[in-house]
Amino acid sequence: MPAAVRASLSAREVNRPSFRAPAARRDPERVTPALLADVRRHGRFDAHCLNCGSCAVACELSDESITLPRRPIRAVLLGLKRSTRESLEPWVCHDCGDCAIACPQKANPAESMRTLRRYLTGQYDITGLSRRILRSRAWHLGALGVVFAIVLALLVVYHLHWGELTMTDFVSTALPMEHMFPKIRYFTWIVYGIPLVFLTLHALRMQRMTMGRSGVPLRHYAMEAWTIFVQVVTQKRMRQCPAEQRKLRALELFREEGREAGVRLVPRRWLKHWLMAAGTMAMIVITGLFLSWFQTDAVHAWYHPQRALGYLASACILWATTDILVRRVRTPRAERRPNALAMPLLLWLTVVSGLAVHVVRMLGLELTTHYAYAVHLLITVPMLVVELPFGEWAHMIDRPLALYFHAVRLRAAAELPPEAGLAPAHVP
Repeated sequence: MPAAVRASLSAREVNRPSFRAPAARRDPERVTPALLADVRRHGRFDAHCLNCGSCAVACELSDESITLPRRPIRAVLLGLKRSTRESLEPWVCHDCGDCAIACPQKANPAESMRTLRRYLTGQYDITGLSRRILRSRAWHLGALGVVFAIVLALLVVYHLHWGELTMTDFVSTALPMEHMFPKIRYFTWIVYGIPLVFLTLHALRMQRMTMGRSGVPLRHYAMEAWTIFVQVVTQKRMRQCPAEQRKLRALELFREEGREAGVRLVPRRWLKHWLMAAGTMAMIVITGLFLSWFQTDAVHAWYHPQRALGYLASACILWATTDILVRRVRTPRAERRPNALAMPLLLWLTVVSGLAVHVVRMLGLELTTHYAYAVHLLITVPMLVVELPFGEWAHMIDRPLALYFHAVRLRAAAELPPEAGLAPAHVP
């Protein structure tokens, strides 16, 4: 068979989404030769795929509607940008690593899927900042630095203007803590509101890219609304990964040139990920909605809900982020994806600085408390304003949304007649 014909057949196979839009609305897709290079700017993406299907066979999350990771990888290699942007499959992947073990080319499709998710995050962002931050360390550090400088300026202006302090008093005198309580609540709402606005736009753009051509009725979105809540709260899809189902499993991905070139899967990865997410969401809810109850001058007993909830959430986050940081630091520098340490490190520093504020306040060190609180804000605000809407933290909304849209497609395919064009595509 001529090479051109084989390429055409491969393109047609990959071009079939899991749920086809009506035939009248599917126009031929143009090939984008620069797609692979663009994806590679977000990390490592191996082009040595033979399209043998070993990875899809090894993946226990694959089924008749989702082919992991073969189809999305093939779409990138063929330059099918529209199919790549419309695909939900990269988000169904939960990094179990079985595909990398099964790959005869040692192409590490698991790492390629991580890179593809970073690329898609940049595509969903309407501002274009994600594409720059996720590709460039300079842009990433620059964005964090700009927000850091703004927060520092606000702290100085607040104390000199509203606190009516001289510069000498500002660096040497501690004001009573109650002076900031009403204002810090509004400041917190603004800090949370900024990423919320961008994440909402992010979600809407993701819906347009992945579902805009499917013609699924609105009632199916409403009927599956519960799915997104379940995925956010339980993250049960990750528990379906074989690494979570088999206890005490530590698989070596592959060896290259006599050394380990992959990572080891840690048992109960789901538990650590869930605890980190649960602790983070708990702190966001407490500080966003109940800050006046959580942050006061009153000192309660250690078992009081105000302190107990803070300790529990902090412990969950610290345990998970420490484990992530240790594993990523042990990964050879040449094999780390861009900015791999930023998210867990900033989250770890946020918790540690928050605990430091708590400890020095309990000890009655007023001036030290003010400095510790300033450091806490200088770490936390850039993390929330930059990392959450524009960095890797965006996957916290991308993955649950993708699983929700996938459930909507399944419901539509089950209820609509075959001639509607939403039947699951068969992948040989």
